[in-house]
Amino acid sequence: MNILKYIYKNEDGASSVLVMVMMIVLIAFGLAGFSLALSNERLADKKIAWIESYYAVESDANKMLAEVYQAIKADNVDKALKKINTASFNCVSLESKTGIDGYDYVIDYTVASNDEHKKYIDVSVGVKNAKEKQVDILCFRQWQDEFDMGEGFLIAE
Repeated sequence: MNILKYIYKNEDGASSVLVMVMMIVLIAFGLAGFSLALSNERLADKKIAWIESYYAVESDANKMLAEVYQAIKADNVDKALKKINTASFNCVSLESKTGIDGYDYVIDYTVASNDEHKKYIDVSVGVKNAKEKQVDILCFRQWQDEFDMGEGFLIAE
């Protein structure tokens, strides 16, 4: 009986247990913070790649727009449009339509990115008064395939 009283009253090593519990808690918080930092870095890398790809496709769309303007200045617009090297601008479609929405003709084209996250820019250019060649940009919009967040962000299903 005296031995049990001695064991319960003896507080030697109690601080060691407290230190061990605190170390386990600190290690758990450290691992959680490290895991969060890694996933944040992966997501930031994907966003940087997306932005670089977007500006590359926007640059191609603007270069293609300059070529379309040159074609509009030509006497025969359809022949001039056929001469444009659409592959050099990653242009996936180029169409010319006549008599739409009060325009003499409308030129539509789509430029695509060439990476794993496909981005597209659709452009429509309308020409009024074929003699003076008044040009309006009717549409300049970006769209893309679904953004895959991968392992950067997990959602419970």
